[in-house]
Amino acid sequence: MLSPVLSTLGAAIANVYGFTSGLIKDQYFNLVSLLLPGNGTDGKQNRTFEDSSVNDFLITPNGNATQGTFSPFSQTGWGNYFNGTNAYLNAGTSLFNYTTGNASTTTFTIEAMIYLNAYESALADWRLPCIIGKGNVYLALTVNTSGNLIFYHFDGTGRTITGSSVIPLATWTYVAVTVTGGTATVYVNGTANGSGTWYGIATAGQNTDSLIGRSANQVDSKYFNGYISNLRVSTVARTIATPTAPYTNDANTALLTARSNRFVDNSSSPITLTISGSPSVVPFSPFAPIVTGKQIGRAHV
Repeated sequence: MLSPVLSTLGAAIANVYGFTSGLIKDQYFNLVSLLLPGNGTDGKQNRTFEDSSVNDFLITPNGNATQGTFSPFSQTGWGNYFNGTNAYLNAGTSLFNYTTGNASTTTFTIEAMIYLNAYESALADWRLPCIIGKGNVYLALTVNTSGNLIFYHFDGTGRTITGSSVIPLATWTYVAVTVTGGTATVYVNGTANGSGTWYGIATAGQNTDSLIGRSANQVDSKYFNGYISNLRVSTVARTIATPTAPYTNDANTALLTARSNRFVDNSSSPITLTISGSPSVVPFSPFAPIVTGKQIGRAHV
């Protein structure tokens, strides 16, 4: 038998929804913690504003002020979209210049979250669409035609390290490469996926452009088709783990981009990014939604 409280609640809800039997015939209804019928506007006009500070001031709209979904913020973080045809970013000439020295003492890490829409058709390793690469082509982190992560570098001879796992389409995937002690290791979702000797890059690669989303600035170079989020280049060999939140800058960060509501390098010595074609900043990233206190559960139609 239902308690008096539940009986009263059931009767009230039955009255609202026009039931004639007095109680809702749902044995699990007492377990419902939230009910949003969504069957009417209830007189709402998208003009209810709230102060989420501790003051909780009453806000009265004037004129045609209304709520909307457009803002500089994203609940899930940001990414950059590359259309596979003409979109890329130029990160200037300073990155990776020191890698032309003694290969055994060179250290760096490249990391990113990527979401591929398609693999490129059959191509040589150095022409594949880059997550990031340098020159024509002295260094490149990319994905080959079969979906394997590729780390390519050129010291006078083309060197390729190929990951063993297939990176799926339409899925956020963490990819990385570390270089330390004369060894380059590629990672997929935090797990070592292949390794080989790091030979350094040819001196001709110094002061050449580093491109994001394109293999090189040659006419026949290919473009990345998908999304990149939280691309970070570091001057140390990082401990590799799949990130659960956007990266933050530290003293070892040489480039940190694809994590803000604009095209910007968030490192301590920011590089000016040059936009080519039509890449775009999108509120799409691999991270869980960010929620904050008082705004949860407040909805107006």
